[in-house]
Formats: sequence, structure tokens, C-alpha cells
Amino acid sequence: MLALLVTIFYANFALPLGLSERQVLSAAALAALGSALIPVRRESPDPAGVIRRGLPLPVLLAPLPVVALALVLVSPGSAVTAEPGPVPSSVEVMTYNSHQGFDLEGDLDPEALARVIEASGADIVGLQEVSRGWLVNGSLDLHEWLRRRLGMEARFAPTAGGQWGNALFSRFPITRFENRPLPPPSLPLQRGVFDAEVAVGEHRLRILGTHLFHRGWGTDIRQQQVAALLELWDGSPSTLLLGDLNALPESPEMSSLATAGLQDAADLLPPRRRGTFPSSQIGSHLIQIDYIWTSPDLRLQRTSVLESTASDHLPVVTTVLLGANP
Repeated sequence: MLALLVTIFYANFALPLGLSERQVLSAAALAALGSALIPVRRESPDPAGVIRRGLPLPVLLAPLPVVALALVLVSPGSAVTAEPGPVPSSVEVMTYNSHQGFDLEGDLDPEALARVIEASGADIVGLQEVSRGWLVNGSLDLHEWLRRRLGMEARFAPTAGGQWGNALFSRFPITRFENRPLPPPSLPLQRGVFDAEVAVGEHRLRILGTHLFHRGWGTDIRQQQVAALLELWDGSPSTLLLGDLNALPESPEMSSLATAGLQDAADLLPPRRRGTFPSSQIGSHLIQIDYIWTSPDLRLQRTSVLESTASDHLPVVTTVLLGANP
């Protein structure tokens, strides 16, 4: 029964089964409750011939989920906040598809991701494919692991099942954070965008982080999602749009962003250095599907695509100048 429920739960994010997460979880809860209430008679004679009756094992184990939840809620260090420090003249901003923490060899290696982020000197990081305990992704809470390892302030923006989505990491205070769904709502693996504000001294940077629909035939779906992103942006200054957008630079989706006035940070790079996927093709044929788009008022000093096999994507990092915007 457990295997069946787990299979249905995860298949629901990949196949159009027509089941809501609430329906699947409700069925699992009822099954667990029913198992705990089933009378189980355990009899074993002791040496004196007296029959002893014990409580059924499910009843004994029933309180464990409550205890586990309590331990999570009181877990120390769950509210780390970035401490104010000297205001820099520029900030390093990164977008990175984390691949749920798996490297190209299929090993779950979050330490490799952490080292890439550290070595880049990134101050603000938008991550995609962040899993928080999914069994099919190794059961690791990647968000919490990286938050503790990097010592950065972090916010999670779930898009599917409450345990999979996007995340924002920052060495500066995150003063506002909202999470919004992206259309269409019928997608098995729902997509979303976080809308955050990061305070760098007196400067306020608006960070939009997302991960668009991934199928190659999904141009129409991505165009719907880009339209929603542009409506959310609404021309506001000091804005960066980070993410795995799953579209080529010449696609209608990316053309819409450029037409709206956003600038692609990768324009500072030669064409052969703009590729971000797949990382298995480093030095060969990579395509650009990971982007940092910025509002036209922001001035960028440099952009780089870092070479690493910690994920199947390469991270993009750009330097945003502060106090030098028109």
C-alpha cells in the first residue's frame, strides 16, 4: 500500500493523472489512520504460561510523525538572517539549476554545488530544481542543507507538492519575499516565480526567480508564462529576472523579454561562451537556456558562465554595479 501511494504521489507530477496533491495526501492519511486502528492481536505465552497481549505496532508508531514535525519546527538555526555589513560598490548575482543536488555521475553531492557557489563569490543566488525531501530525489532537504553550509539567508518558493521548486539565497537581507504560480494551472509539474527584494545598504534590488516549462514543444506554454512574468515586472527599476527559462535566445519567448526592454546579461559574452546546457558538453556544443535578464537601468560590469559538472546545467554569474545607474 505504501509503495502504491508513493508511486501515485510522484507520478502525479509527471503524468496528467488528474489528481490533486490534497487528494493523494488525504488518501495516504486515511490509509495510515486505518492501519493504526486495525485491531492486531499479539499473543505470546511467557514461561509461566500467562498470555500477554500487546498494543499493535501501528498504534505504537502513530505518534512518530507528530514528534518528527515538532523536531523540525524547533530545529535550531531555522531563522538565519543575513547581517548588515559594508555596502559594496557591486554585487555578484547567480542563477543555477541545481539538478536536485545530483552531479553528472548521478551521485547526490550538494557539497559540489556549495563549492561552485562559494568559488563564484556570488552574493545573490537564484536556484531552480530545489528538492526538499522527495524520495525520488534522495530525500535530501537541499534548501536547508545549502542554507546551513553556505551561511546565507534563504527563502524557498515551492511550485510542486510543497517540496520542489525555486529558492533564493543572499548574503544581504531579504526584506520581501512572495511566491506566485505561473500558468497554466493544468501542468502536472506546476511552475512558479518568486518576487523578492534584497537590501544592499540603501539600494534595493528586486529579484524575480523562475523555472519555465521544460518540454521542447512547449513554446506556447512558455509564452504564457513569459507574459505573466512581464505583467508582474511591469517595468519596475533595479530588477533582475533569474532562471532556467528552457528557451533559446532566438525563441519567441526570449524575444518578448527583449522587446519589453529587459537586457540579457549574456550579451556581454561572445556567442561561444553563452551556452549553459548540458554541462556534459563543456568545451563542445552547449545551448543557452539559463538567463539573467535585468531592467534597462541596471549597469553590468561583466558576465561569466562557470564550468562545472556539479549539475547538468552551468551557472551564470553577472556583476551588477551599485550607485552607478542612470
